[in-house]
Formats: sequence, C-alpha cells, structure tokens
Amino acid sequence: MKLPKTIAVFYVVIATILLVTSCKRGDDNYLILKPIPANDSISAVFSGLTGGFYGSTGFKRFLMASPENEINLKWDATSSNGTSWSAQWEGYLISPVTGTVTLKASTNKNAIISLGGTELINLSDPGKPDSASVRLRKNRIYPINIRYIQLSSGDESAGGATYLQLLWKYGRKEMTIIPSSALWHTVDQEKNWMYLGENYMAPYNPADTSGYLLDPIRIIAPELFSLDFKLPTGGLPVVDRIKTYTVCRANRENPSKAEGLGYTFQHHQDIAVWHGRIYVGWNTCKVDEDTWPSREVYSTSLNGKEWTRPAEMFPQGVSTPLRMYFYLSPKGRMLMIAGLRTSLEVLSERNKYGLVVREIYPDHSLGKVYTLRKSKEEIQNIPDFYLSSKDIGFVNACLDLLNDNLYLSQQDYGNLLEPEQKMEW
Repeated sequence: MKLPKTIAVFYVVIATILLVTSCKRGDDNYLILKPIPANDSISAVFSGLTGGFYGSTGFKRFLMASPENEINLKWDATSSNGTSWSAQWEGYLISPVTGTVTLKASTNKNAIISLGGTELINLSDPGKPDSASVRLRKNRIYPINIRYIQLSSGDESAGGATYLQLLWKYGRKEMTIIPSSALWHTVDQEKNWMYLGENYMAPYNPADTSGYLLDPIRIIAPELFSLDFKLPTGGLPVVDRIKTYTVCRANRENPSKAEGLGYTFQHHQDIAVWHGRIYVGWNTCKVDEDTWPSREVYSTSLNGKEWTRPAEMFPQGVSTPLRMYFYLSPKGRMLMIAGLRTSLEVLSERNKYGLVVREIYPDHSLGKVYTLRKSKEEIQNIPDFYLSSKDIGFVNACLDLLNDNLYLSQQDYGNLLEPEQKMEW
C-alpha cells in the first residue's frame, strides 16, 4: 500500500551501501562514533525515518510500511497490529554539534537503539540503561536503527497505551524529542520498505543492474602506450573545425578594453552553461597570483564568440579564487561560489576553507551574497550565513553543494573537505 511521503526540507549526500562504522570509548565514558565518509555519495530526499510493522515479536510476517517523521509514537488496544508485534525504523541521524550528544529511549515495552552500527540502548535487558552518550561531529551523518518489540502483558486489551520515544540532549539544551530535521532516509531505503509493503518477492536491490545489460557503457580509446608524450597533443589527431575565441585579454594601458582595472594576471578559470548562456569565471590580480589587489570576475556569451565585459562575482575584498565557481544543484538551482577572504595577505592554497555564495537566477541576475562556510579563524563583517535565507530552495542547494564530495575535491589538497575526508596526496 502507498503511504504519504514527507519531502525533506534539506537534502544531504549520503551512502546507499554502508560499511559498519567503528567506535571507541572516550575518557568520559562516551562512545566516539565514526560518521559515514562523505565520498560515499548518493542523495537522500526524505525527512524522518522509514520502516514498518511486523505481525510477530520476532520481526517476521511483515504487515505494512510506516515512515515516521519523529519517534514519538503511541498505540492502544485499537491498534490494528494486535497486542504482540514488532516494528523497525532506519535512516540517518545528522549531528547538531561537535561534541557529546546523549540519546535516550523512553518506552513501557522493549526497544533497541543502534547508531553508527553500534548498539547503544537495549531496553529488553533490564540491566541496561535507557540512555547513552556519544561523541559526534556537527552536520555529519550516522546510520540509525530502531527496533521495537511489543510483548503482550494483558494491559493492552484493557485499554492500556504503549509508547516509544527517541530523545536527545546536547550542550545546555534540555532532553527533547529528536526532530524530523535531524532524521533522514534514502530513496533506496524508502523503496525497500515500500516493496515489502506491496508484497514483492524480494526487497528492492539497487545493485541489480540486469535491466541495463542491453545498453552497456563502452569506452573506446587508444591505449596509453600508443601516445607520444613528447608532443603537446600526445600524437592524437586534432578535432576538425575547432576554433579559439578570447574571453578577455589583459590590457594595462586601456583597462576599459579588458576587465576594467587593467590587471594583468588572469588565472583559476571555470566554465558553466546556464539558461542559454555560457559562463566563464576566473581570478584576476594586479600583477601576481594570489596577491592583493585581487578579485573574482565572470563573463557570459550566447554563442561562445562574443563575450560580455567582465563583472565581479562578489564585491572586491569579500572573495578569493577557487578551482571552481559554478554549481548546478540536483534541483536546478545555479550557485556561484568563491573563497571567503580573511585578510589582504598573500594567499596560500592550503589555507583556503571559508566560502561565499550567491545564486544566479534564470534571468542571469545575481542574488544576495551569503557566507556558505565560515573560516577557521574568527573574522568580523562577513556576509550573512546562508541558513538565514528564507528561500528554502536556495538553502537546499547550498546543502547539496556542501555535501558534494566530488565537487569539493576539485580544490587543491582537498582543502574544502573535512580532515578525515581528504584524499591522500
């Protein structure tokens, strides 16, 4: 049977095939859990957890799928599940902080809570506590699994209610129900439970590609040993009818014929196509690379031949160059980004981390400038943080970008990735 789906306010990039994550115990008796690596990337689009009910206490005889926004559930004697049954929910928990988070399960029956592949709470064991503290990282993703077992004790038939709650606390906050904004699940997980609910012979299997055997991907290219690396082209034939056009030519004597200021260093180019226009973005400095004065500019063209006069991506002094400036989100929002400038000193690629962002609208106008990621050091007078925007679609696009590991890996040394996500150089 089909159940309504709640579309998530935010989107994340997470794994569809997960390895059990490791953990260790800290000095203050909390578990340090390892999050999902960001380079295992497939999007998740539903808020809350997905799961369903079974007609036995041993998770057998599947009854129906039942996604839940929050685990704040209550059942009574009129429940169609009967008096002895079980249920399970799965998905991902997004940590609100870097630090200690305490999870608590509240129920008058039995429940088992696992996070990051580690069983934290087991209320079917009278000797186990109903809460556990874990060390998490802010905005990182941890797989969560909840199993609930309702064994009949006689009070259900008399109208006694049974319930299950999943709560947390962190920092100075009070213990509260974990909100749907912190609980997400993938498309594949949703389909798996829906397939079970529709009595399919087997759960949905994203690894089954048998339907594509008639349309394989084939790569046809010469072997590397046949190339001549002494030649600029490697010895490969030049594609016929290729033409070269100039986007901008440096001109110190006549700045109006160049980018407006007469800067002679042009570097860090990126290119994109958006609503009928070709976009080229780059960094331009007065003389030397990564040396003030500097700014990020862009130009557009309808045909690749004639280009508009370069304009600033961001007000000069706000941004720094990156390897990429344009990002098209899965939902079709085009973002323009650059590094967040923290000083006028000579830049180092290894110190680039903060980001600024604005949207390129379909009419090619530019939106408000926001800080996409704050710098590691405290600086004053930076643009508003992107989460302050009232445009949910824009916020979602920003989150897609921040979770796009392949996109962020383009920056030198993986500097836009968290330390544990970086590739080895």
